[in-house]
Order: sequence, then C-alpha cells, then structure tokens
Amino acid sequence: MPSLDDAKKKLDELSAQVSTIVRTVAAGVLAIVWLFLSGDSDSPPLLSAVPAWLMALIALLAISSITFDLLQYVTAYEQVSKARTAAKKAGLQEVDYSDSPLKDWRYRFYAWKYYAAIASAVLLIASVGWAVVDDLFF
Repeated sequence: MPSLDDAKKKLDELSAQVSTIVRTVAAGVLAIVWLFLSGDSDSPPLLSAVPAWLMALIALLAISSITFDLLQYVTAYEQVSKARTAAKKAGLQEVDYSDSPLKDWRYRFYAWKYYAAIASAVLLIASVGWAVVDDLFF
C-alpha cells in the first residue's frame, strides 16, 4: 500500500499531466477555431456553418483555460515564495503552506482551467458535429 508521501508524489505527477493536457487541448481548440474563422468565400461550406459568435465563445473558453493555467502557477509561485520568506524570518527549517490565503485561489484556478478546457472542447465538437449532421441530413 502506498504511503502518504507516495500519494503526494503521484498527485503532483498527475497535476503536471493535467496541465499539459489542458494546454494541448486549449491550443488545439484555438487552432480549429482559427481555421473556422479565417475562412473566406472560397472555403468549404462547413467552415461557415458554425456561427462566428459561437466560435468566438469557444475561443474565449480556450483562452480562459490558458489564462487560468498561468494564474494557477503565478499564485503557486507567490504562495511558495511568501511561505519561504516567512519561514526564513522565523528561523524555521520547514515551510508551512497551510495558512496561505493563496492556497484556495491556486486550487480554484487549477479547477477552472480544466473546466474551461473541457467546455471549449465539448462545445467545439458539438458545434462542428451538428454542422456536419445538418449538412448531411437536412
């Protein structure tokens, strides 16, 4: 059975993987949205089948995801830096993060980034899927 330290290491590993996946999904969504929005009159009809406002909303969700990712890491940096400074001033050899008000924001940004990435991907898939179904059957 894994120890608490092993579980903490596994969570850190998984957190890094989630962050990488979120960035990849958000970048992919933005690339596809760009493709749809950059179409002109010579483009295939599918590129204009999804309304531009919907593509802009999807892009906004993807950009929000990337922004929350950045804010999570900036908040984490500030949390660690302030706790380290406080420990040094107190002459301690260990750092305590539990009192930090930034801790809650750090977790919120972490959750919001993957919710926004999931929402952007699902909305993109649903929108394009509906456009394809509409084109084929209606």
